[in-house]
Amino acid sequence: MFKKIINFIAIINLSFMLSACGEGYMAKVFSELKDALKSKNTPPTINAVLDNITIMEDSTKELYINISDIDGDDIRLEIRTNDTAKISFATSLYVPIKKRYYANNLISFNITSANGTYGKAIAELIVKDRKTTISNFFNVYINPKPTKLPTQNKTLITINTAPTINIPFDNISIFEDSTQELYINISDANSDSLILNITSSNAILQITTNFTSPLIFAEYADTRLKFNITSANHVSDVVNVTLLLSDGDLNTTKSFLVTITKAIYWKGFVYKTVTSPYTNRTWLDRNLGASRVCTAFDDTSCYGDYYQWGRGADGHEKANSATDNTVATSITNPGNRFILGSSDADWLSSWVDGNGNIRSANWAKTDGSSICPVGFRVPTISELEDETTGALSLSTNIQDAEYNSFLKLSSAGVRYEALSASIRVAGKRGFYWSLTPSGNMDASFIMFTSTFLKTYFYGDRANARAVRCIKD
Repeated sequence: MFKKIINFIAIINLSFMLSACGEGYMAKVFSELKDALKSKNTPPTINAVLDNITIMEDSTKELYINISDIDGDDIRLEIRTNDTAKISFATSLYVPIKKRYYANNLISFNITSANGTYGKAIAELIVKDRKTTISNFFNVYINPKPTKLPTQNKTLITINTAPTINIPFDNISIFEDSTQELYINISDANSDSLILNITSSNAILQITTNFTSPLIFAEYADTRLKFNITSANHVSDVVNVTLLLSDGDLNTTKSFLVTITKAIYWKGFVYKTVTSPYTNRTWLDRNLGASRVCTAFDDTSCYGDYYQWGRGADGHEKANSATDNTVATSITNPGNRFILGSSDADWLSSWVDGNGNIRSANWAKTDGSSICPVGFRVPTISELEDETTGALSLSTNIQDAEYNSFLKLSSAGVRYEALSASIRVAGKRGFYWSLTPSGNMDASFIMFTSTFLKTYFYGDRANARAVRCIKD
């Protein structure tokens, strides 16, 4: 009110000032000022705490809100929902609502749920004054009625049944220092609010959840609940995980075992294992010398080392190792440099192991004396073929298919002995050695690009390619 008096005085003073400019001009300015002041409008506000409302099916609940408007305008109130089959609204107020009815007063309205419905609906409060519309949203959760059975004297009583837990998996295996997502379902015939606790029998396995108890019916009905299990570093054990579900009266308990396996520490790198969906064979999860599992087929951190065929881990396999033009005469002590090769493109003199059988046998060792960890070896060409051809259905792009397979194969390229030991076609082609020799100068490997996969391919033994180990 005070503002309106000040504005009126300003208009009177201005009218005296403009009188000297002519009566017509003054009238025009005065009229425009009155219209401008009249057009000013402050939006109304809704004061309500209606974040989540819970209601039983086939019932009515009274709710209250407070509306205010600085300008004292008449207010129109409308209540909508995205699901009229589940809920409806009613109010006894006439529209528009005068200031005397909403100022400093609570406005009530009723929400009614339909019979035979449950789940979630969204409600919207819409408030309009003469110029502005505002709205607030809140969730409405409808719970079904508890199960009711007639007794002999026909009195209806509520029968409480224990809630249930559905665990869609058996026992779990996980590596040390790893996290795995798990999902379960819970249900309750009485639609009660439920408290779910998940505990570990050993602190080396931690449990984290993405839900908060108690859970109302709408939060768990037809919904998977997620939780994570995380293992500590440098541990191995079998841990019991217990799930306790309670409706406040009856409890249900289920449990499962988690086997924590230590990772494989080998020559300064950490490896885990993966199991083939095609052959059920166990492989290392990354290339020898790789710091991580591939995040893309051209992820340079997963390329790993580049081995000349049949050679040990003597330092030559590093991508930036120095080179040597002298062909080796010893398999076990060839030095630590990348050998550029002889005229027959081998890093080793042909009289030492021309057919490659000695080096093949060396890469087949599983006692840890070769390049693979204990229990693992370099695969045969047939073993590589079985896994890589099995992945072709995953994508029409071959590089994507091999990366998306359980092996997460990279396109690391090849280190050529004839081209100053430079790495070529990295990110464009993938190469993986097998332990299978080919003739008296070559050895077998697989090679893939975006458009084709070649198995039983063979090439110079002096060229260096990636290696992935298989469990014997």
